[in-house]
Amino acid sequence: MTERNFTEELSYIYCPNFETGEDIESIDYPSLIRIITELHKRIEKLEKGEEPKEMTDKQKLEFLLTEIKSRAKRKTCYEHGNLYEYPDDYDATFDDGDRYGKIMFSRDLLERMGESYE
Repeated sequence: MTERNFTEELSYIYCPNFETGEDIESIDYPSLIRIITELHKRIEKLEKGEEPKEMTDKQKLEFLLTEIKSRAKRKTCYEHGNLYEYPDDYDATFDDGDRYGKIMFSRDLLERMGESYE
């Protein structure tokens, strides 16, 4: 069974607002819909008694391209409107930087491939 980090896949972001106390939480809804759709397809296959099949090389490449595009479409912490303030929580700051790096890497990779992510 594959380990999945749904917090990362959904681009969950928590930004505390120290001035007003109204913290901001958000997820990437297209990613949520993709995960639910994937789960639904797996359930349908199990109900039909179909065994999972090995992916072809073309299917693997299509899957990778879809995943890279999905990550590239996500907003970074700097694209959520207000100026981004680093919270006192160093782990959250690290996670934001990690997420930012992955998003920017995906965008750069797609640009070099001549693919659009928008």
